[in-house]
Amino acid sequence: PKPGQITTASWDNSIRVWNTYTRRMLSEYHGHNGGINRIDISNDSRFIVSGSFDTDIRFWETRSFVEVGYLEGDGSVMQYLAYSPDGHFVATAHDSGDVLIWNVEGYRYIKTLEGHSGRVVSVAISPDSEKIAAISDANTLIVWDWESEEELLEIDNIASRLYMVLFGADDDHVYVALKESIRWYDLETGEQLGEVFYDGEIGGNNSLAISDDGTMLLAGLRGSSDNLNLIDLETGDVVMELEGHNDGVLSTAFTADGKIGVSGSWDNSIRVWNLETGDRIHTLIAHSERVSSVDITDDGQFVTSGSNDRSMHLWKIDT
Repeated sequence: PKPGQITTASWDNSIRVWNTYTRRMLSEYHGHNGGINRIDISNDSRFIVSGSFDTDIRFWETRSFVEVGYLEGDGSVMQYLAYSPDGHFVATAHDSGDVLIWNVEGYRYIKTLEGHSGRVVSVAISPDSEKIAAISDANTLIVWDWESEEELLEIDNIASRLYMVLFGADDDHVYVALKESIRWYDLETGEQLGEVFYDGEIGGNNSLAISDDGTMLLAGLRGSSDNLNLIDLETGDVVMELEGHNDGVLSTAFTADGKIGVSGSWDNSIRVWNLETGDRIHTLIAHSERVSSVDITDDGQFVTSGSNDRSMHLWKIDT
């Protein structure tokens, strides 16, 4: 939430905030009655929003470390959530096939966006906070003008499993990450503008990271000697292929400037990369099982990792 702090969420129903310098826990949030499967932080770092298998959404203030808002879910499991760039609302994706919109300032339900026939697995909000894109496990993409509820784009029967939907640096294009490629579409014409194929298959839902400026995608792969592809979202080119892990990559992250990347793998290791040169900076080994979540602080000084061995590690690195 703030410089020198990291936030973690767990299936033990808790959220914890840590000081990266002292390695001490600053606060522990409790309120959910089920494991927490997604959190997001507002752009101004003032609030954390959390979604849980109990289907509820809760808001937490990062300065006072208290719960400031509670929204009762619709009874269906939430798969994904996203805080709007303008900080005014949150969008949540549900097993029911719906996308729910929630007002942050009044902590109230606004509306439901319908159209998917399968569970919604990923949702994204455009940089101008006017459009919402969602994909489902029925292999469908829908983009709405969320205030008018007008469907701007609908692509059905995409012939591959869908992992993630995202907007790039502008508001006119939407990207869909498939099992073996990433495609992008023009929202005005509905035309598919391009597609780039990875050198392998996507490693999982956490294996895709987009840079803060929306121009680069770091894709973690499996079934490939090149475990990572760095993709330029403006040109569609694979600009770098990185190898070094001994198994598939499950999780990736960028620094704020996009110059450093980090990856976590089925081989139980974390690797830190210079994305300007392609050099591997560090190999971090401590976990006894696969590394399912990684992140790196904006200044590139600390890496966090979560594993199926039920531990979290904090690493001080030199980049």
